[in-house]
Amino acid sequence: MNNSITIQELSESVRNIDTRRFIAQTDRYVRAAAALDRSVADPEQAAEKRRAICDTYYQNIMAEASEIVSGSTLSVSRLINFRLTLNGQAGRVPETDRLTESYFRRLRKHQVELLSVIADDIEIIRAIIRQSREMQDVLGEHARSVQAASVLMGIMRERVVRRPTTLLQLQGSGKKIRQLNETFQNIQTYENDREREIREDSENNPVSNALNRYIDCAQGAYADIGVRGLRIRKNGAELKKGGKLLVKLATKGYSRFMKKSLDLLLEQHERRVRQFQEEIRQYRQTYYIETGS
Repeated sequence: MNNSITIQELSESVRNIDTRRFIAQTDRYVRAAAALDRSVADPEQAAEKRRAICDTYYQNIMAEASEIVSGSTLSVSRLINFRLTLNGQAGRVPETDRLTESYFRRLRKHQVELLSVIADDIEIIRAIIRQSREMQDVLGEHARSVQAASVLMGIMRERVVRRPTTLLQLQGSGKKIRQLNETFQNIQTYENDREREIREDSENNPVSNALNRYIDCAQGAYADIGVRGLRIRKNGAELKKGGKLLVKLATKGYSRFMKKSLDLLLEQHERRVRQFQEEIRQYRQTYYIETGS
């Protein structure tokens, strides 16, 4: 059976996975989105200008994400279907051939798993950004109504707070006078009670509450994007380094000068796998779904 994937195709698939533009657009989007969040009470024109900037970055992110995910799928397919041939390599020294095959097999697994991790993080970032935009749209749509309600509550609070606080009392001891003074007292008591309620409502400002809760959610989402972006950048650099070594193994075979780079790269990946497995184990223990040791 002939080799269906050429060295050139393998090299292209490695070279064409570039996460740098995606990360750059994501960083710009997060800054622009945070500015839009803070401008919810700004004039409509200012908010619309910031929203247009976010839209541009959003479209760029979606395009870059689709390109990387599609490229990752193609690269994985090429990696899996590529058949290593050793004819004419390294003088056909059995030990060198064995090391070439061993390192190629392990490095191919490294590349496939790393591509999967990068694609997963990109998909998650894409989903987070879509959800954050939906939240921005909802907040922007209702911000004016909520702000108007807040202004009305502020006016009511000011009127109650500034009302006369001296209790009106009539002098005398007759029955009618006592009844009127009791009525005045009841009115004062009622107003005092209402004042406390209105003060509490004004302190629980609907605009502040809605915006603060949204900002908390948005900041958490942006922080998650930042963490995943750093991981994509790091994994992308590791992917490039491993891809070059993989192509070198396939074209020239193993050399002792490659050993240090290969071992460092593979150990780094194995350490990442162990860390992931440990996180899974801890998660299962936390939620009481550990099935046994």
